Amino acid sequence: MRTFDWSCDVRQGYDLTPGAQTVFGYITAMTIADTELLPDQTIAKDPMGSSPVGAVAVLSEVILVTGPTGSLRFQGRVSLANQQSIDALAVSIQGEVPVAFTFDVYDYDALTKRYFKSATSVDATTLHGTLAESQGVPALSVGSEPSDDVQSPLNYVFAIGINAKPEDQAVIVAFTATNSAPFPWGDQS
Repeated sequence: MRTFDWSCDVRQGYDLTPGAQTVFGYITAMTIADTELLPDQTIAKDPMGSSPVGAVAVLSEVILVTGPTGSLRFQGRVSLANQQSIDALAVSIQGEVPVAFTFDVYDYDALTKRYFKSATSVDATTLHGTLAESQGVPALSVGSEPSDDVQSPLNYVFAIGINAKPEDQAVIVAFTATNSAPFPWGDQS
């Protein structure tokens, strides 16, 4: 088991400034139980292309624990529509709650002078897990007041913990633009 931690720049996530050279990331798709969160935050451009990116959340932190009993913890910002969906979910969910999602974390390689995906699922496949709990409380929260570090677009602080489902899955972790490796996330039997 190995742990990776990315502190992400939320401002860079909302407004990509190529010269900033900071880590940023997005949850690009997420379904919790039967609720699909919307990729309704349009980011100016994909750092690896020119087309706009739709994001469920702009990330402020990602913690990945690899291995058969791995977990992923995300903190970030969500839209008002997703804030309302998450708030309703947080008070109504019970039992084992399935979570399906995709995400990307970007870092800057000073040697090649370009951004690269420093964490993502293998071949952009959807990862599957269950909502983590701490002392019986689901690891899902969302702020009730708008965040003040990025005023536009309107956004809310969000956090979720996800435990890997017992199935073969992997997350690609890249250390530079040319050096990456898959790390198991979930049962590898």
